Amino acid sequence: MAPFGPFLHSLTHNTVAPTMVNAGLKVNVLPSECELRVDCRIVPGTDPAQFVAAFTALITSIDPQAQVSVLETGPPVASEYKNSPVWNLAREVLLEADTVGEVSVVPSVVQGFTDARAFAELGLPCFGFSPLWFPPQINFGALFHGHNERVPVHGFRWGAATFYEFVTRPGCDGC
Repeated sequence: MAPFGPFLHSLTHNTVAPTMVNAGLKVNVLPSECELRVDCRIVPGTDPAQFVAAFTALITSIDPQAQVSVLETGPPVASEYKNSPVWNLAREVLLEADTVGEVSVVPSVVQGFTDARAFAELGLPCFGFSPLWFPPQINFGALFHGHNERVPVHGFRWGAATFYEFVTRPGCDGC
C-alpha cells in the first residue's frame, strides 16, 4: 500500500482491533475460557446495531460457543462543516498562517477516540483542530502511536501559534 494507504483505509472502513486478552491463572493449566476485548471503530453512516450483529455472526461462525457482549456503543459522529462559523474561522486562520502556500483545508474523519460523542449528544457540532506543520520528507502517519512518537519543534511552535490565533481571534466566541 502507498504510505497513506493504511491511514485512508481506516478512515473509509469499519475496523476491529483486538486490544486485551485475559485467559488462565497458571502457566501449567489450560484455561477453561478466554476473554478477548476488541476496539471497533465504525465510520459515519454505519448503524451500530447492524455492525454488532454482523460482528457477532462472524465470531459465532468461527466458534459457535463464543459469546459476544457489547461493553460500550454509540453512533459515529459527523458534524456539518459547510456554513459553520467554527470551520470557517479555522480555515481562515490556517490559510493566513500558511507562509509557503501549501495549506489545504479539507474535512476529515478521525479514526481515534474523541469526546465528540458527548458533545453530539448535547446537539453541539464538534470539530478537531490540531494544527501542526511537517516538512514534506516526514511521513507524519508513521510517527503517531509508534516508537519514538514525535513532531518537529518548528512544526509544534507553528501549530501552537496558529491555535492561539484561532482561540483568541474575535468571532471565536462560539468556538
